This record gives sequence, structure tokens and C-alpha cells, in this order.
Amino acid sequence: MNYLDIVNSVLRKVREDEVLTADESEYSKVIEGFVLATKREMESAHQWSTLRTTIALSVTTGDPSWSMTGAGKRYTVDDIYDATNNVFLLPIMAIQGRRKNADGDSGTPTHYWFEGVDSSGDAIILLTPEPNDSFTINCNLFVPQTDTLADGDEVTMDEWPIILGAYAKAVAERGEDQGRTSGEMLQQYQSALADAIGLDIARNWGEDVWHV
Repeated sequence: MNYLDIVNSVLRKVREDEVLTADESEYSKVIEGFVLATKREMESAHQWSTLRTTIALSVTTGDPSWSMTGAGKRYTVDDIYDATNNVFLLPIMAIQGRRKNADGDSGTPTHYWFEGVDSSGDAIILLTPEPNDSFTINCNLFVPQTDTLADGDEVTMDEWPIILGAYAKAVAERGEDQGRTSGEMLQQYQSALADAIGLDIARNWGEDVWHV
């Protein structure tokens, strides 16, 4: 289901006319805001498998700092993997990483940390020891979908909780909808969200189990 379909689904629920573009009317713009707010809530609630992406960095000698192009600011880390040497990198505190690199440590990177963003707003990853050769570092991340969606863009997460969440917000803004209260609609949204998370976890067996 694309972005426009979701906006129109919410408009139908509140018995408003459908639109040809998501920002066609003042009220459809309000619904857009509710849709995007719900999308953000869902992205923060769970590491959705549909948001997984790999950003491959071609690391070269002597440069420990690399932009993760496309990661933005709201990413979370699945793992950081040295594909050249088939080994996972470990996180390190920034102060420790800076100290190691300041001491002149160089070699095959074993640890990483994040520090700031580049001019495009993408996160910067730093490696230690400083690379002494060329490596491919795969940054396996969960990256939320952009909020600047076009009408035809497919929404990557389950659309039903998004529709219910946006509807709950619309009902709250109106006060009620034919006797339905925002509290009732919020419970439906939360239930649908929990179901969607459960299905996503089931598709990725074992990832919710921690071994110590």
C-alpha cells in the first residue's frame, strides 16, 4: 500500500472525501501529519526487518572516519562487519577510541564508535585502530523510511497499524467520531501494533533471544 492509499484510508474512516494527492486539501495535510507521526512511533517501537539495510564502506589506509551515506540520524545498529576479514567489529566508548587513535594505533579495525553527522545529515562512524590497508566494512543497520514520502511511495512497514494510529489521532483532534472515543481507537492501534511486532519477530526466529 502506498502513501496516498494510507492517507485516503484514514480519510474514508473519518468520512471525508478522498484526494488525488496527499496534500490536496487542508484536511488531507492534517491527516498526512497524523500518518507520519504514527509511522515515526512505529519505527521507534521495534527494529522492523523491513527497515534493514547494509551500507558498505570501502575503507582505505589512514582514514578512521567515514560517512554512512543514507543512514540519516535515526538509524539503529544491527552489527558492523569487516567483510574483508570475516569478523564483527565491537563498539567502543568514544573517549577510548579517540585515545587509541591519538596514540598512533594502526592495523585492522576491531572497534567502532559514532561521532556527529556529515553535511548531508548522515552519521559518521569512526574506526580503531586506524586502517593500515583497504577493507570493506558492512554497516548493517535499521534505517527508518524518510518522512518526505511521495504519493506513490510504498510504506515498508505494516500499513494497518499506521492507518489505525492516524485515525486515533484524527478522532482525538475531533473529540469523537460517531460515538467512538480516541481512547478506544488508541487501544485498537496499540493492539494492531503489538500484533505486527509479533509477526515480525516470528519471521526472524531467535533474534529476540539473548544468550549469556
